[in-house]
Amino acid sequence: MENNNNEAQSPSGQSLPVHSELEEAQKKLLQREQNHQRMKQANKLIKINGPELIEELKKLGIRDDKIARILNPRYSYERKGFPSYELTNNGSEIRRLTARVETLKLKAEKSQTQDGKTEEINGVIITHNYTEDRIQLDFGKKPERGILIELHRRGFHCTHEKIWQRKITDSAQYDARHIAGMKK
Repeated sequence: MENNNNEAQSPSGQSLPVHSELEEAQKKLLQREQNHQRMKQANKLIKINGPELIEELKKLGIRDDKIARILNPRYSYERKGFPSYELTNNGSEIRRLTARVETLKLKAEKSQTQDGKTEEINGVIITHNYTEDRIQLDFGKKPERGILIELHRRGFHCTHEKIWQRKITDSAQYDARHIAGMKK
């Protein structure tokens, strides 16, 4: 796959378009929400404990090995059904993914509405590249050793085009202005 300007790095190391990162998060969120509902419905069915319990659980899409595990707890003090910590952890992951989806939606809107904002401080060009979700510093030539150390220390990486960049955050914007202000 080519590495276009509108691609980001996924956790697995593959290049993904910025919008596909949003789609991926939305897909994970939907799966988590469906799984959460399935776990709650299964716990209700187990509490009722009707004659067709196993068939009802299979209709929910729960695998046989999982049904055996939730109907036959490992220890005497465990209750039948999905443990409360699984529901709690899943709910927490749903909240995290919801926030992630909102953040990615804002970034997608920003990348479509704004071109790169550019400013110059002490001859250093600072570009806010919303398409790549990066803040970029262009020194024009190789920076001094002290500035290089500071760039590395603050998480900037050099591209093949000799431009220093890192992900756009409030901290990155502050760091970029600070480093640009160091140049004399």
